[in-house]
Amino acid sequence: IHSGGPLGGGPFSRFTPVQGTSPSVRHLPSGQWQARVSHLGQQLTLGAYSSRQEALDAIAEARSGDVRGRFIDPTRGRTRVEALAEQWWLTRAGHRVSTRYRDRAVLDHHLLPELGHAQLIELTHEEVQAWVNRLALRFAPSTVQRSFTVLRQLLDFAVDNRLLSVNPSERIILPRRKQFEARFLTPDELELLASTID
Repeated sequence: IHSGGPLGGGPFSRFTPVQGTSPSVRHLPSGQWQARVSHLGQQLTLGAYSSRQEALDAIAEARSGDVRGRFIDPTRGRTRVEALAEQWWLTRAGHRVSTRYRDRAVLDHHLLPELGHAQLIELTHEEVQAWVNRLALRFAPSTVQRSFTVLRQLLDFAVDNRLLSVNPSERIILPRRKQFEARFLTPDELELLASTID
């Protein structure tokens, strides 16, 4: 199950539910705890964790996906955002040049500098909201919304490819675009303006 590349080896296999899986946790000589599950007749190692509880949590997450027929290997959630972004970027080839240029600018200037080194499993709802809030302090609401759209599409890509079980960008609060209100001069203001022109 540990395969090369950020998205694993080859196309993503569709796992079918397995009845009677036998998860196990083993204490390694290194002091870490190894989590393993049985899937499709094979023992799969989910990884080594610093505590027994973390290993059990990894097994629980893997088995919850197994029950839904969507087995998600928790180790894939350790893929870094910058690696996933390049994989997602390749899927944008069919879009208009202007759209691809704009999305690339968002990645390079707003998303990757702050989130690129983070692992997918580190992108909680709170982290995404904090990132949006930081952007809102520096950029117009329209820019923030476009940047958020790119991140949301990126995370949808992760969910579709079974790197995440849910998209943490759901129900994020975005800054509202300010409504432009036209203001008309009063007769006195028009007269004053005309006198200054003369």
